[in-house]
This record gives sequence, structure tokens and C-alpha cells, in this order.
Amino acid sequence: MHNKNLSRSLGRHLVMDYYGVSESLSNDLDKLKQDIIDACVSVGATVINSVFHRYSPYGVSGVVIIAESNVTIHTWPEYNFISLDIYTCGDSISPYSIHQILYTKWNPKKYVGDLVNRGNKNIVDEVVF
Repeated sequence: MHNKNLSRSLGRHLVMDYYGVSESLSNDLDKLKQDIIDACVSVGATVINSVFHRYSPYGVSGVVIIAESNVTIHTWPEYNFISLDIYTCGDSISPYSIHQILYTKWNPKKYVGDLVNRGNKNIVDEVVF
């Protein structure tokens, strides 16, 4: 999906909530990590590194750093819930394409998302701190 406003922003931040994901999947650190890495690679992103952590008694948090920015995940298996943030910079990678792959793999019963254009190029040079 092409975003005509991309030329005016430095990055796109797609914030997704996946509901009704299986409890076993949302607690499977290895599968979640591999699925995110595979999704990034399949859309042409360059994976730099990843860090994931499994909580006790359950839940996973992780980040996959890509040259184009990052993908982060936090899970609540006891609620069958995954929150996913997909942040991409530049024109080459669409955060929607990563979402579409993960949605297909994880098969949530419902999802809600929001796209935030980050860093308006028209004003970024005017901002002084």
C-alpha cells in the first residue's frame, strides 16, 4: 500500500493490536521472533539484530532492528493479545506489508491498527530545542 503522505514524513509507525491469538503462539518466543524476522526479510528489509525476552510465568517482549527502523512486540498470552509496533523509515519498506504477513501467520480473530506519520519534513528543520 502506497502512502501519498510518505514524501512529507520521515517515517511511518504502524501500531497494531491483535486480539484472539492463540495462547501457545503468544508465549512462543522462538516462533514469534522467527516470524517477525522472516516477515522483515520477505519484504526486503535488512535485519540488523534482535533481542527477545520471555517473562515468567508467561509473555514475550522483543525487538527486531532493521536498517529501515524496527519492529517491536509485547504479548499477553493470558488475554490472547499481541501488541505490535512496526516503524519504517524511507520509501522502500511499507509497515503494512510486514503487518499483512504477520496477520496471515498469527491469524488473530480481530485486529485494530493506527498509522502515525513521524517527523513532518516540512517542519523538522524549523524545530529548535
